[in-house]
Amino acid sequence: MEGFQRGLLEDLRGRVASLRERVNAVSDDPDLVVHATVMERALEKLDGQVQRLLLDPSLGLPELNRQHRILYQRYNQSAALYESFLLPALERFSEHDRKLTRLVRKLGEQIKWPMPTPLVVADSMSSYMVLPTFQLMRVPASEDESMLGYPNLVHELTHSLLTKERGRLLGDYVNVLSDYAAQAFEPLGPSQAAQPFIEYWREWIDEFVGDMVATYTCGPAFGYQYIRLISGIPPQAFKYDQTHPPDEARVRGMVAVLRAVGRERDAADVTKLLGEYLPTTIEVKPAGYAQMVPDSLVEELAKRVVEGCKQLDLRAYTSPEVSQPGDIVGMVAEGWRRVRSTPATFVAWQRTRLRLLWSQLGLDHPVVAPRPAATSSSPAHPQPPRSITTGGSELVA
Repeated sequence: MEGFQRGLLEDLRGRVASLRERVNAVSDDPDLVVHATVMERALEKLDGQVQRLLLDPSLGLPELNRQHRILYQRYNQSAALYESFLLPALERFSEHDRKLTRLVRKLGEQIKWPMPTPLVVADSMSSYMVLPTFQLMRVPASEDESMLGYPNLVHELTHSLLTKERGRLLGDYVNVLSDYAAQAFEPLGPSQAAQPFIEYWREWIDEFVGDMVATYTCGPAFGYQYIRLISGIPPQAFKYDQTHPPDEARVRGMVAVLRAVGRERDAADVTKLLGEYLPTTIEVKPAGYAQMVPDSLVEELAKRVVEGCKQLDLRAYTSPEVSQPGDIVGMVAEGWRRVRSTPATFVAWQRTRLRLLWSQLGLDHPVVAPRPAATSSSPAHPQPPRSITTGGSELVA
């Protein structure tokens, strides 16, 4: 089997070399240089690992075939991840992507985001998602053209933030969950209800925290945009799955944050809008719903997230009557006031404000000369219909 294994490894080295050539071709773009450099260094490291295995005198020994096959699998999968996600984002980077990447960078500066912001590409097949390993965010194709959804960008940023600051944002919340489960489900026995409850909540926490950080920094606009989002898809007001909590409970989490920071009027407004939305779903709360997502757990999490945001020195939302030029959070807040009060004139106003924003971000003229299309015999991957759900350890919605 030695010849076969060597052949696979040499083929992989050639593939890695091709990937390095292609990523180097886009490294002159100022909005891509950081991400291109990260990918180049990762591929350089991968090439070294493959080369060392090729030089290993034990390669080909029958008793080590399985171990060597596993190493090849690991190296091949690593190359495939960069080939599937980051390289296409770099090579197909469009002016829409550039707008969103600079928008998120400026938004991060304004809300004092404590870590680098990602590359943003408008090619998502599943609404919003983030890949923390690659510092890559994928959003709907026309996201740059509608400011109402911009607060959701902070929700996605929080998935990456949780990889670094989970302790600050959660505090002792896992203990709170465990204590509640022991009390609420004790009559049933831990094997029947408490353990499934904890498993659900451990998966849900990141979604709740993303909502809460976005609400802390963007105010009620995140609540409005979330109800806008769920209004356009099949309702799951009281339904839930392993990865996402029910929508009604998520909005309660946003309201809890608004109340925790003293914005009672905004909290009442989001609650009222939720109350108007829920009857349109014709859904009823299932048995045990209040026990599954009680107010106490939502509010306790909100308290800890707000405290974590303060410790991280994130900028809390304020509500200026008229937004200042370049203030993205203020612009979105004004946009939501206008779309609700004077909807007929909103689109024209939004177009004007976004044109001004792109100019302020240096996007009123091409940033780099158009690049020739990448020379590749591989056809573009077909785009399946857009879905609201995502999953997997790397794809975080």
